Amino acid sequence: MTVLYELLRFLVGCYFVRSGAAKMGAPNLFWAAIMSYGLTGVREARVLAYIIPPLEFFGGLALASNVSPLPSAAILFLLLCIFSVAMIIVLVRKNPPEDCGCGTSPTRVSAGLVVRNTILTLALMPTLILPRPLGDTKNLALSCLVAVLIVTASSLRYRKLIKTR
Repeated sequence: MTVLYELLRFLVGCYFVRSGAAKMGAPNLFWAAIMSYGLTGVREARVLAYIIPPLEFFGGLALASNVSPLPSAAILFLLLCIFSVAMIIVLVRKNPPEDCGCGTSPTRVSAGLVVRNTILTLALMPTLILPRPLGDTKNLALSCLVAVLIVTASSLRYRKLIKTR
């Protein structure tokens, strides 16, 4: 069972590395996708566009590499829940965007994407609920380094978004 749990954690982490990298490579497209949901203003969308991709990328990296898996799984879980709620809102309003902003290629918001997010959320559950030994200070130091990388990447992305608008 441990091997299955480790494999699942690794695969989910890799998924978020890929997803975050795709969004980091196209900040304006991701910002436009957020705006197409019609749930935020321009400023809020800009903030989301600069925070979410580094969180996904570095959170997925930390999860896949087993460096501080609990905090990274919690962050990714929260992102999935928020994103799923946003998709459900636009589906109920019957005005789903043509591009969900999910990754490398434009994908229309659909119930299937909500199901995909539910599966990813369930795949994070073992990391969130299974007992684990207390980490050493190395994991704390690496977690702090990851946090610094996220803040730095987010700041650089935000500046790029501001310059293009």
